[in-house]
Amino acid sequence: MEFICEKIKVNYNPQGFDIKSFVWRNREYIIREIISTWQDWKFPDTLSGKRTWLQRYHRNYFVVKTDTDEVFELYLDRKGNRRDWVLLKKLS
Repeated sequence: MEFICEKIKVNYNPQGFDIKSFVWRNREYIIREIISTWQDWKFPDTLSGKRTWLQRYHRNYFVVKTDTDEVFELYLDRKGNRRDWVLLKKLS
């Protein structure tokens, strides 16, 4: 496993998060299979005191297999009005 944690550009349909491809370090990876998905709405571990829903993570995670037979974990960070895609790990 390789920890990456870099913002990426993702080609997807926002209605249902149908991921087509992503660009990482100037190379496009075509998604052949979405292996698993889940959502994270937890509070950050470093947060203390009163908690509100605005302080939660709002992330959609995906484990995907690409046309190069590599497996990656990425997520969509939906904080406020932003929509940032992050390539978190290369799993194989």
